[in-house]
Amino acid sequence: MVDTCDLKIASWSDDGESFVVRDPDIFASEVIPQFFKHNNFSSFVRQLNFYGFRKIKIDNIKLKPTEEDAESKLWRFRHDRFRRGRPEWLQDIKKTNHSLTSPDMQQQVDTLKNEVGHLKGRITAMTKNMTNMSGEVKQLRFLVNSLLKDRELRVPDSHSFGPIDKKRSSEWEPTPAPIKLKPKHISSEKETIWGPSPAP
Repeated sequence: MVDTCDLKIASWSDDGESFVVRDPDIFASEVIPQFFKHNNFSSFVRQLNFYGFRKIKIDNIKLKPTEEDAESKLWRFRHDRFRRGRPEWLQDIKKTNHSLTSPDMQQQVDTLKNEVGHLKGRITAMTKNMTNMSGEVKQLRFLVNSLLKDRELRVPDSHSFGPIDKKRSSEWEPTPAPIKLKPKHISSEKETIWGPSPAP
């Protein structure tokens, strides 16, 4: 790919230890489709990373002084077994097995898994407590509403009576029983109040 590519698009570095992509747009539209089933430069870079290639800075390589370098567009990649003039080394470039991790990394992964599991357990417990509290709040609200309704039925509101209601309320009061007066006798004049006169 690098050997057959236009030098204005991509080429080897001066020391032959890395290759440079000078125009990623043209490289994606014209060069990548010749070797892959896509024309996406980001996917191409991702594949390079899978095979152990790393992007490097311009200070680490030597470009030909006659070549114009657009710094903002340059992409430079390097691999220990990818060298100019050494095609026999290409067989040593293999896809990185990301499932293999060092003991320290595996320990960190296990620790993170344990922490995540602990956090999930706490979240589950908190969710259960919130559900229980929500049910208790609903029960208390229902009880308070029931007590308020019962109180309204037992104690009528005196402010709700208007003039007509007050008149009707007075009509509902029972009529007092008549008072019976007993006749009084005056002995000196031998007359009875409220009674017939005595015979002579």
